[in-house]
Amino acid sequence: MLDLSNFSINALQNKTIAVFGLGGQGLAQSLNLKDSKLNIIIGLPEASANVTKAKELGFEVYEFKEAATRADVIILLIPDEAHGKVFETSIKPYFKEGGTLIVAHGFSLHFGLIKDYEKWNIGMVAPKAVGTAVRQNFLEGKGIFSLYSEFHKINEDLEKILLEVAKGIGSIKVLKTSFKTECE
Repeated sequence: MLDLSNFSINALQNKTIAVFGLGGQGLAQSLNLKDSKLNIIIGLPEASANVTKAKELGFEVYEFKEAATRADVIILLIPDEAHGKVFETSIKPYFKEGGTLIVAHGFSLHFGLIKDYEKWNIGMVAPKAVGTAVRQNFLEGKGIFSLYSEFHKINEDLEKILLEVAKGIGSIKVLKTSFKTECE
């Protein structure tokens, strides 16, 4: 287990992080990353009821394709069953080669919903708390426990980015695992 309490967030300082989705985890993680002084944008479908809410919270909001074009890191926090379609239509054609895609649950990659990902770093940061607890513990300075894993690595930045995202969302301690172990 790795203690992140004194871990710095340097590799992400000049990167744009697009959080796709504004449900329980999306809202909590976006706010925590923003409060961690990172550059966060929100990716949502144009017709999403959460567009207004995200703008009211001070986020720049873009449709998935535009958010993917602007991002260095994408945190995919939409329902797992939608990952494959959104990756195929809105990420793969627009996301820069060498970018990092992060999920909070290994399901879509472990079970093959996302395919043809060879041009990107793929990893997981899985907080072991519901979104409201992720946010509340962050605000109280208590932190949370998270799992992290590398799925597909194309450069040496992946683990550092995963650990910095974990720290940014409020993780105090993390444990490295595999997508298989996290899913099964």
